[in-house]
Amino acid sequence: MDHVRRPVVVQPGGVQSSIADSGSRELERFHSPDSRYHEAYEGIRKRAYASQKGAMPTPDFARELVRQAFATPAPRLIRLGAGSDTLPKLARMPGKVRDRILSGRYELDKIR
Repeated sequence: MDHVRRPVVVQPGGVQSSIADSGSRELERFHSPDSRYHEAYEGIRKRAYASQKGAMPTPDFARELVRQAFATPAPRLIRLGAGSDTLPKLARMPGKVRDRILSGRYELDKIR
């Protein structure tokens, strides 16, 4: 019997890239005193760059992803990169707890 390949779900965490630079180009609009999000600007900026803090080097990510994805048998789920387990943990929390954590960390509680 031939080996059957199944889908592999990849849930990446922080991987070194220029995504924060690309995504942050529009951040200054939140810094304007006229912006509804002015008070939370620092938190928004912090979140924009959060994925790059301690990020996994891209070549290491690619090499490990290929190794795991083409293993026999391949895992159903691959989590790689800095903090790749964070979102699943947050998803299991009660909504109010999760909102309080994220609001505090990224200063969303400052939005009026």
